Amino acid sequence: MGKAQHLQRRGLRLYFRLAIPKDVQRFFNGKRELKRSLKTARYNDATAAARVETYRAERLFAKLRGGFMNQDEMRRMVSAYFESTMALAEDARADGSGVLSEDNEEDGSNDGLEGLDLHLSDLMDDLARGNHKGVAHVADSILDCAGITLDKGSHEYRVLCREALKGVIAATKVQLERMTGHYPEIRRPSGTFMYEQGGRDETSSSLSAAPRVLLSEALAEFVKEHNASGHWRPKTREETEGVFRLLVGIVGDRDVSELDYKVISKFRDSLIRFPSNHTKRPAYREKTISEIVIMTASTPAASPLSVSSVNKHIIRTGAFLKWAVRRGYVAANYAEGLTITKKGKASEEREAYSSEDLVKLVQSLLAGGVKLRKTHPERFWIPILGLYSGARLNELCQLHLEDIIEKDGGSGLPRITCLDINSKGEKTLKNVASRRVIPVHPILMELGFKDYVKKMREKGELRLWPSLRKKRGGFSQDFGKWFQRWNRQYVSKNPKRVFHSLRHSLADNLKQRGVDGNIIAEILGHSLGSMSLGRYGKGYEPPVLLDVLKVIDYGVEEALARMPRFEP
Repeated sequence: MGKAQHLQRRGLRLYFRLAIPKDVQRFFNGKRELKRSLKTARYNDATAAARVETYRAERLFAKLRGGFMNQDEMRRMVSAYFESTMALAEDARADGSGVLSEDNEEDGSNDGLEGLDLHLSDLMDDLARGNHKGVAHVADSILDCAGITLDKGSHEYRVLCREALKGVIAATKVQLERMTGHYPEIRRPSGTFMYEQGGRDETSSSLSAAPRVLLSEALAEFVKEHNASGHWRPKTREETEGVFRLLVGIVGDRDVSELDYKVISKFRDSLIRFPSNHTKRPAYREKTISEIVIMTASTPAASPLSVSSVNKHIIRTGAFLKWAVRRGYVAANYAEGLTITKKGKASEEREAYSSEDLVKLVQSLLAGGVKLRKTHPERFWIPILGLYSGARLNELCQLHLEDIIEKDGGSGLPRITCLDINSKGEKTLKNVASRRVIPVHPILMELGFKDYVKKMREKGELRLWPSLRKKRGGFSQDFGKWFQRWNRQYVSKNPKRVFHSLRHSLADNLKQRGVDGNIIAEILGHSLGSMSLGRYGKGYEPPVLLDVLKVIDYGVEEALARMPRFEP
């Protein structure tokens, strides 16, 4: 059957479809066909993607026929997870961003070492007692990546979970060593793990002896391996696959060993001229990536990719090349040093709102009045919470009612209502330093915020804003779109003034009033600059943070105080 016959068009999208051979159908829960969206409407792009999917499917069928889930294969798969985890953590250190923890956050917390040590103790206790429930998600990720299913009550599944637990323990031990700056040569139990020694895998063949591997195949392998490690969120995977589609489209689906500095430099130079949102622009919508590159070779697009976007493509390509070096596919990371230096200070990428902007913001909320608080309460409360807490948009949009807590206000003082910013359950944070407790500003209390919380609890709600639904970008996607429209209509036309500007406004307001930078950093959820403060010092208590927040003066407080109090 020709490769094109594996394609099916439904509406504007093209899908990959391939019949599962009868002798391996038992591994697929009775399914007779593999089917997945290729996320493109372009026939040429879909044909290339289908070729990769066919190769992966045929390789999987061969593994299944050869006894895929024997113990040696389980150990090899767990080894891939182990190496991927270590590689991600080491890449984070190389970039100066700390250690990646299990939820894809920078491990810069005060108790990072202590917490990891306790975690290791728990893991080893689980291994001794045969308790593998805590790593079932790792086993599930491995199976999902392979595209097969195992009965969770089967002996094979339990063995895979146990091997996964051993791998996580080994990875955690290495993390502890590296967090203290120690990089000892690590010997593995024979046949259990394949781990890098001296920067290369002991089992890797030389580059000259490596088999031919197409760039698209290597990229697909990279995505599968990293996705199985559990460090990628769906959004991260989607964005990375978008980067890689451009990479293949611009440099061609060549043998991965043919990549060199000249090829990656060409990729960077093409990105600088490439249009942003090319799939939405009429001039480029029906063009292939290679055709767009030709169109923009002499005349850059009117709205090209931003410097940040170009750098994101180069950084993610560099992450792939680092991985490819470890796999023996290429000799070096040719993307190193190719990022573009941004002009101006980082603080100038987003601007704080002006005093006039903040007056307009409050006036528009006043105009909405009591009706806005009843019909769309999140549209009233979230902008004010952002203004007086400095919290990020998604941090506010994903709040649960249990995250509104009471803290001790000190001797003889009333308890303090606070926002507990955390990553429990389906909530996510940017990094470990983002976990914090922020007192609710008195302005919010005067407006009846606590009464709103009480009403939601009486209704039996779990989340603070029940109407917001989780999407690809988190709980903030729908609210963010509304805010941008409202912001442009009523507050500011300046493209650098967005919801994130509220954080800048708070930081600037406190800074101008002489507040210590470490306190501002803790309110905003930034890592503390001082190692002694960051690692050994406790966080500031809510009474201290509340006293700091009370000094904020935007010049709109009197207008907010005149607003009618929320009535349940």
